Amino acid sequence: MKSNVLLTRAMPERQTGENLANSLTDCVSEFGLSGKDYERGVVSELSECLSVLSDATAYMCSESDVSCSVIYPMVSGLIIACLVVEDTDSSLISRVKETISAELDKRYQPTSTETAK
Repeated sequence: MKSNVLLTRAMPERQTGENLANSLTDCVSEFGLSGKDYERGVVSELSECLSVLSDATAYMCSESDVSCSVIYPMVSGLIIACLVVEDTDSSLISRVKETISAELDKRYQPTSTETAK
């Protein structure tokens, strides 16, 4: 498998929607992409896509002990319901959803019979 990375950035602060939006705006500016309207559109699209992941992360972090009986249904739900590419998604959102879904599937293997044992 081949993966291209354009930019990585440390985010020591909490990964709230606002902090993610600010970081994404900085990244878009750094690459010199066309103007504020484009930036707002990209940040808005990504914020909508990532908000579900932010909610799942916040829930997992709020629990002191998280069991597999919570993790695997949540990961499966994200892959099956929230990260499905729709016809109305832009190419950017499609790539983001596909990448996150593939990474979750690779790490947690929610559809594997071995995982279910």
